This record gives sequence, C-alpha cells and structure tokens, in this order.
Amino acid sequence: MNKVIYMLIVIVGLFLSISVNAAEEAIAVKVGEGSLTVSGYVHTRYSYTSYDNPDAFAVVRARLILSGSVVPDVSYRFQYDLRLATSSLRDAFIKYSNLPLGMAITVGQFKIPISEAGIIWGTAANNLINGPIIYEGYLYKKTGYSTITFADRETGIVLDGKMLDNTIGYALGVVNGNGINIADDNNNKDILARVTVAPFKELNLGVGAMSGREVSATYIARKRLIATAKCEIDSFKLVSEYFYQEREKSVGKLATDNFYITGSYIFKLDEQFIEPVLRYQQYTADVFNADYKVNVVTPGLNFGLNKYTRLQVNYNYIQDEIAANDNEVLVQLELKF
Repeated sequence: MNKVIYMLIVIVGLFLSISVNAAEEAIAVKVGEGSLTVSGYVHTRYSYTSYDNPDAFAVVRARLILSGSVVPDVSYRFQYDLRLATSSLRDAFIKYSNLPLGMAITVGQFKIPISEAGIIWGTAANNLINGPIIYEGYLYKKTGYSTITFADRETGIVLDGKMLDNTIGYALGVVNGNGINIADDNNNKDILARVTVAPFKELNLGVGAMSGREVSATYIARKRLIATAKCEIDSFKLVSEYFYQEREKSVGKLATDNFYITGSYIFKLDEQFIEPVLRYQQYTADVFNADYKVNVVTPGLNFGLNKYTRLQVNYNYIQDEIAANDNEVLVQLELKF
C-alpha cells in the first residue's frame, strides 16, 4: 500500500511541476548548400513492480540528433545517446534521394524498415513506454529467464521508395545482421525486404522478412517474418503486428513469436491532448523443451502538456506461464526539442 501511495505522489508531482518552455523550433543552421538541425529528446522514468524488483527512477534515453542536408538530394542523420553508463551511437547514415522512380538509398547504421513497431520503438513517436517484447525484451527476475529478441538497428545499405501514388511502398536491404554497433562476424550478409500496400487511405498492410547466417556455438542461421495491419481514421489508430523468428541449430531450431494489437484515440484540447491507449501482446518461445508464453495487457494514458512535453502512464498486467502474474506501473516524462 505504501508503494502505491508513493507512486501516486510521483505521478501527481510530475504532472504539477512541469513548466518546460522549449525553443519554438529545433535549432537550424545553414551549411553551404544544405542545413544542420540540432534536436533531441529525453525520457526520464519511474517504475514500480509488485514482485521483488525495487522501485526505481532512471533516465532511460538522452538523445542528441544532428540531421540535415549537404545538397538538396543528400541528407544525413547522426543520433547519439548521451547517458554516461550506456553512451553509444544510435544512427549514423547518409541518404541519397534523387534516384529514378522516386527511390532513395541509405548507407550507414539505421533503423531497419521491416516492421512498424521497430521503426518507432524507443522514439518520441511511440505512444506506449515499452515496445513489443521481441524488441524490448522481458526478464522475469525470479526465474532469471530472458527472451530472445532482435535488434531494431543494423549497419548496411537499404533501397526504398513508394509508387502508384504512394499506395505501394517497398524496402530492400543488405546488412551485417548482428545488431547495433557490432561488426559482422562472418562473410554472409543478412537480406531484408518489406512491402506495404494501402488499398484505402485509412488502411495500410505490410509484410517484412529478414534472413541470414550467424557464427555461434549454438546457432547457424536465422530468419524473421513480420506481418502488419494499420488503420487510422481521424484521431483513432489501430495497429497490429505478428513477428516470427526462427534460429536454426546444428540439430533442431528455436522458434519465437510475438503478436500485439494496439488501439489509441487522441482527444485534442488546444495545444494539449489526452490519448488513452490499450495494447494486448503475447510472446511465445520454446523454453525448457516446452512452449513458454508471456501475455501482457497494457492500458495507458498520454498527456500532451505542450508540443514539447508529454507525460505517459502505463500499467502492465503480466501473465507469466512459468511463474506468477505480476503488476508493473511505469511513469515516463518526455521532453523533446
């Protein structure tokens, strides 16, 4: 009970104490024929759980972004996490967009465009604090079991574009396949592809895939398949995705999958907004020679205090088949500039 009262005090305190006045726009500087824009965002978080993990305050992201163009057709983006303990390069790519048929080519380290959640996870565009388990991971403290995930960023090259009045989108790429800030450990590159179709303005459907090999004492190959459905009608948004990952062993394989469906609606109040969100997701993996499932129901509220500041409150009800049910509350303050 004391933890619940303390958590409510934190939520109310954060809500009442925010008086952030950011600059009207991101800082832009003219550079030759191009430009340089300085932007970024910070996520500070309070977490409460009903099991044996302690309550905690944390700065989970502190990103500085430099982006712009050198000439009209050549753009760039660098993103760095400034936190001392986990400082690392996130994005570092160059994009050339004056190719035939409206195509663009991107070279460097970037978010791989094979799923909707992977593109927005961990950014200021995400309407829930945690992403799907297949990206975010899940660790049950009492059992010590952690999920098998895949990275949202890779280093390589991607060709993408849209055609037929933007009703069909596509991406095709070659990447290392080892994740963010990790050099390749073999001569076999991973191939990725995605196709999206918008039969109506409000509906977007997509399929993505990625396949490659890995050097490991346990695994020798992997493949990933993703299916997406997204519907947007005015302020209402519904997104659903299914992820499948298969890692081949010398004998047998490990298959994991993750399904989620998220619905949200934005109520606008002048420069402020309130956005209720609800997500259900299920993660399944072969653990201890049996299917292991984690079900998570997440209701949440986003409070847009101004165009630069957002307060997010999420409650996670976790059903763990190996262990017990758990409760988790996350409160996150976001400042972007």
